[in-house]
Amino acid sequence: MRTARFAPVATLLAAALGLVAPASAADDYPPLRPGRWRFHRTVEDPATPGSKKVLDSEKCADPVADMRAMNDQLVKIGCRFSPATREGDVYRFTATCPLPDAGEAVSVSVLTYLSAEAYDLAVEARGIPGSPSGATHEELEARRIGDCP
Repeated sequence: MRTARFAPVATLLAAALGLVAPASAADDYPPLRPGRWRFHRTVEDPATPGSKKVLDSEKCADPVADMRAMNDQLVKIGCRFSPATREGDVYRFTATCPLPDAGEAVSVSVLTYLSAEAYDLAVEARGIPGSPSGATHEELEARRIGDCP
């Protein structure tokens, strides 16, 4: 079955699209402090709409540098980013990425900047092969919890 072949790629791409941030000008990135961050992610499994996977992690990170690095990697595989729009502390942006022999996946992300130590991100992705609905949803809560050792 052709769509099953791309399900792992689509799942990885959907996860990666959840990490992207505005990619145009330097001021498109919210001012987030490097340090030890806790990430609480809820991801809908593209193969089972409505099912949720919770992924929690902690790591020393520079969120802005990580966002830039992820965007650079996605550009290398042919992804295109819309200019970010900003209304107050809410950033909106779109990424469109090619999928081998399966068209394109499009994600619409809404990043809410809460402070230099906290942000929330909601991502709606569509065009995901292997998903009965062709779509997936992800929510991320990111909180800085201290300095790195």
